[in-house]
Amino acid sequence: MPSRSKTKYDYKCYYTDLANLLITHGIGLHNCKTDQEVLDSNNKCIKLAEQFIKRVSPEDLELKA
Repeated sequence: MPSRSKTKYDYKCYYTDLANLLITHGIGLHNCKTDQEVLDSNNKCIKLAEQFIKRVSPEDLELKA
């Protein structure tokens, strides 16, 4: 039976994606002109970060907030 665990390369790609996300978010904040645009940008960043967490978390464990 093949291993279902992620490789080191998979994790490196995920962390690179997260770094790019955070950099893009920081740059995007400068372009926001209203409070609603900032809120929308933050919510988008949070949603993408949650997707990242799900990718690097063990599949059998569920995040509990």
